[in-house]
Formats: sequence, C-alpha cells, structure tokens
Amino acid sequence: MVAVQKSIVAIPDATLRRRVEFLVEATRTALHSARTINFVGYEQRELEEHSLELWNEVAPMFSKVFKDLHALVDTITGLFPKMKDKAPAASDGDFDLAFDLLQEGEAHPVTGQNVIQTAEEKVTELVHSYAWVIKQSVQEEMKKLREPALMQQQWNLLGELEVFRDKSMGAMHAMVVGVLNVFDDVDVETIFPAAYEMTEMGVAVRRHVAELATHAETALQQLTPAATPELVKAILLDMDERTAQLLKLPSIGSLRASDRHELASFRRQAAQMRNGSPNRTAVRQLLDGHSKFLSSLQSVELRERLGAHDKDVAQEALAAVAGALRAGPGNPGQAMTFVAHAARRLGRLYGVNPELDACARQLRDAAAAGLQWETVLPVLGRMEGALKGLAG
Repeated sequence: MVAVQKSIVAIPDATLRRRVEFLVEATRTALHSARTINFVGYEQRELEEHSLELWNEVAPMFSKVFKDLHALVDTITGLFPKMKDKAPAASDGDFDLAFDLLQEGEAHPVTGQNVIQTAEEKVTELVHSYAWVIKQSVQEEMKKLREPALMQQQWNLLGELEVFRDKSMGAMHAMVVGVLNVFDDVDVETIFPAAYEMTEMGVAVRRHVAELATHAETALQQLTPAATPELVKAILLDMDERTAQLLKLPSIGSLRASDRHELASFRRQAAQMRNGSPNRTAVRQLLDGHSKFLSSLQSVELRERLGAHDKDVAQEALAAVAGALRAGPGNPGQAMTFVAHAARRLGRLYGVNPELDACARQLRDAAAAGLQWETVLPVLGRMEGALKGLAG
C-alpha cells in the first residue's frame, strides 16, 4: 500500500492523480473478488457427475466475480474516456504516424515531427487495452460456461474457473503496474506483494513432487515377483505417508483442485489395498499410475504455470555459467562466486529437467567437499546445454 501511494503521489496532475487512485481501488475490489475462486477442500469431495450440483454451488460466487469485473471495465471507461485519435490520416502523407509505426520520441524520417504522448494519453491507452482484454476474457468465459458438458464435469469445471481466475488477476496486476510506471519505476511484486505467491508456492511444491516421483520409481523397482506381502504393504504405506505429507504442505494450494483430488484418490486406493493380502500386480498398476501422474504434474501442470518464471531463472543461471567459464581457473574466486549463483538458480528449477537436477546434486556434493575448478568444469558444460533449452 505504501508503494502504491508513493507512485500515485508522483503524478503531478491532481485530477489525473485522483482518477488513477480510483482506478487502483476499483482494481483492488475486483482482485479481492477473483481471489474468492478458491477450491481448497474440494479434493476430498466426490460430487455427482453429469449433474449441475457443483455449478449450482459455485455459480453465486462466480456471478459476483463477473459483476465486479464488469464494474471494473465500466470504471475504466468512465474515468478515462477514449480520446480522439490525434494522428493525421494516411491520406495526409503521414502514413507512419497514422498507423502507429513510430515509437514515442522517434522523429518522422520525412517531416521530422516527433511522436509525443501526454501522461493522460499514455494512461488512457493502457487502461483501455487492458479493459478490452478483461472484457473479452469475461465474455469468452461466459460462453464456455453455457456448455452443459463443462458444467456437468466436476474437475474440468473447477480447472476452467481456476485458469480464468489466474488470467484475470494477471491482467489486473499488469494494468495497475503499467499505469504507475508512467510516473514511477515499479514492479508487480512491490505493488502487489501477493502477486507472485502462487509462483513461489509452485516452485516449492514442484520440488516435493519431484522427490515423490523419484520415490515412486524406486518403489516400482522393489515390486519384483519375489516381493513378500509384507514388503508390498510397507511400500504402499510409505507412498501413502509421503503423499499425505505433500497434501499437508501450504504450497499444495498452488495445484489445481483436480490434481489435489488425484493425490487424495491415490491415498484412498492405497489404504484399501493394504487391507488383507495385497495383490502385487494391482499394487504395481496403482504405483505406476501414480508415478505417471506425478511426472505429468512436473511436465504439464507446473511447467504451464511456471513457464515464464523458469525461462527467466534459466536465463539468469545461464549468464552465471557464462561468467564462471569466462573467469575460469585464472580467477577461481570470481568463478566460484558465479558457480554459487548458478547453483542457487538451479534450486528454483528443481524438478524441471533431470539433467539439471543431477547437476544441482553434483554441485551440492562438490560444495561440501570444497569447490574445485576441475570438478566443476564438466558440470558447467552439462548445465549450459540443458539451460539453453529452457532459456529459449
């Protein structure tokens, strides 16, 4: 809140300042409404399929979200009415200006005229572009929610609403930060401290998912024809307990409700199989399905959510690796500083790429023994290749 007020105070025009302040407050209201789309606890529920039971339950909440987003769009158009296009028509010989081919401050190659926008024009252009995005998003979502097949499928419906929530919140964050950046130098996290909360939770839960996937693979290897019923039960109990620990993490909220349901469903099936004498083949099928699901979380769900984050972190790590290679053995102190930074970046990517995970473990072991250039150099080469694929 302090950061927002600091940026608003930086607006020299008092009238524009008040309008931006109203815009920020209206956006806060819409953001609060969007955050109510939260389905914690639904993973434990099995609602009737091919019915409107779930939709009837969530519809009132979602109706309010739509209403508040519409109100935000109305506030934008009311506070910042569109200005008439001041650029001359192409017929006047100013084709580049008329079709916005010049950036602000650039001189026209023929007339020498500079493209200058006032602060109000910049803000108006920004907010209307985001208002259009929000309005289109709401209209598309309303169209989707008229489809009976979606409304009657519990997990597809919850997932669709969660995706809409994240997109809407992202657009609102970007709009406010874009407006304030016209007058001050701010970033999303400074203005909205909770904006990256889901990203941080996703990074944390991905590490645990990766570890659980590794345990599932190890468990499958133990389920040989020679495995005794006691061993099979012990394996099931171990995987059940590890999955339970994952579900208790605060960061589990970053997963979709359908994914949390899948984890809870595994626990129920594992508990049933432990009663009596477990069938090794059935247990193997259960664990194999669990292992594949965990892998899909890493490669699809979490990668989709953390894609932009992973690309940025990979670029930072790649720059650190390049710095280490430049410093090399001639400046070992500087080289190892770069290596340490690259290792910290890899920690945020754990669970994305098996090769990078292996490199992270090797660097951790090397650090414990005292980093030596001869030990680190081969690891840096492998890191560089894997990071390039992520950095884009």
